[in-house]
Amino acid sequence: MFVVRKTAKTLPLRVVDATRGCTASCREMEGVKADLWGMFLASVSAVDPCRLVRDAMAVSGDSLVVRGARYALCGNCLVVGFGKAVLGMAAEAERILGDRVVAGAVSVPRGILGTLADKREMLPDPGSRLEVHEGAARNLPDPAAARAAGRIKEIAESAGEGDVLLVLVSGGGSALLPAPRPPVTLEEKCRVITLLASAGADIMELNCVRKRLSLLKGGGLARAASPARVVTLVLSDVIGDPLDFIASGPTVPNTDPPDAPIDVIRKHRLLDEVPSSVICSLRESSEESAGTDGFDHVQNVIIGSNTLAVESAKNEASRCGYFPAVLSTRIQGLVKNVGKMYADLAGEICKCISDEANNLPALLSSFKERYELLENVESEIMCGVERAVSGQGLCLIAGGETTVLVRGKGVGGRNQELALEFAMSLHALGRDEPCLAGFDIALLSCGTDGIDGPTSAAGAIGHAAQCSDDSFKPSRFLANNDSHSFYRCFKGGSDLVTIGHTGTNVMDIHILAIKKKI
Repeated sequence: MFVVRKTAKTLPLRVVDATRGCTASCREMEGVKADLWGMFLASVSAVDPCRLVRDAMAVSGDSLVVRGARYALCGNCLVVGFGKAVLGMAAEAERILGDRVVAGAVSVPRGILGTLADKREMLPDPGSRLEVHEGAARNLPDPAAARAAGRIKEIAESAGEGDVLLVLVSGGGSALLPAPRPPVTLEEKCRVITLLASAGADIMELNCVRKRLSLLKGGGLARAASPARVVTLVLSDVIGDPLDFIASGPTVPNTDPPDAPIDVIRKHRLLDEVPSSVICSLRESSEESAGTDGFDHVQNVIIGSNTLAVESAKNEASRCGYFPAVLSTRIQGLVKNVGKMYADLAGEICKCISDEANNLPALLSSFKERYELLENVESEIMCGVERAVSGQGLCLIAGGETTVLVRGKGVGGRNQELALEFAMSLHALGRDEPCLAGFDIALLSCGTDGIDGPTSAAGAIGHAAQCSDDSFKPSRFLANNDSHSFYRCFKGGSDLVTIGHTGTNVMDIHILAIKKKI
């Protein structure tokens, strides 16, 4: 039965009077940070799951219409979903399908019901046939998520010929649909994923291993529902939107090379640390035939991605008076390197605006391939530089997902760590480039799901002043992967971006604002 737990209301943004007692320069920076807040909130709003489902599907007579394809609703309609955005997706889908839905279950992050209690549109209506299961605390598979996966498997297997199984998938789905392939236990599977993530494995590598260790991932859910028609709506949280990697591809055939999972573990030098049962299971599963046969009953449709969020942030930046330029929707790499990249770009842009000798064209050329920047990025930025000479602010906007190497025992997330790495790099540049003192420069790095790592923040806003107080020493916090503790203490947490679960998830948003001081 669907139950909403009441919790304290989550404000849409953190209300902090950071300008009290500020100098004029301080107030200018606070204005820049407020603008960044607005851009981030606009990006999240653009990927509202209810609106995306409404745009993608409708009922016409006795047919379900999904992006032009029609499916006869002559049998039962069942709904399952898993991920950080599927609560709103499922609620809206049930409103569209009405009493045609005979059963459904969604697996969502623990705590999301309370966080979204005031967002009625994202919650199932009274009398809903949807079962809502919360699990995967801290984005790690747990027994609650495993039970939810079991229920989803039951519903899929109950579908028969003539039935339609609507599958809703979003980021975080991998952790929320754990069904380990025996004899591997849930604890062993979690250990493998934790080891790989801590060693710096990216999302593609993690999902490559997950698929082979799961009964439902890598096309397993679609096979369980055969011969029923399977229609999957996907909100992408993976760079490039590869269907077989989003939530580990539960309705997409696994076409990875047979030895790929073992190769990932070997690459990160973990063969001796991974449980022997996992190695045995991976070797056995590699002998199974792979291919696309048997998936004619499935349609997979991407209904939203990071691109939508980035475009909305761009529009909001323009509304706020900035000249916006989109760098990429495919930013990835270690947070230390990406943070330095943004700082270096900011430094060269400021030198260019100040009519000083600069290395901006060469820098953009070197970053273009490494970070998959857009083809027209050079002309866009140079146009922004021309506008900035006369005082208009410049915003560089990007999306993607960075990686953290875990060496310490602190509390943080990739977005807060990226913001702090940027702040340190920018502060170091400022010592050698005096012209940077004439600009307000800040980087917002946030997860669109509203949760960055095992913290209550979506991310943070990084700027050079965070490194000016010797009592804080950001390098010490970074060495312990403790960026959240730094931002919680620095000026009362005013540079943290805290909005709680947003009900959506399309990777991260990075917004770099550069504005000449008045």
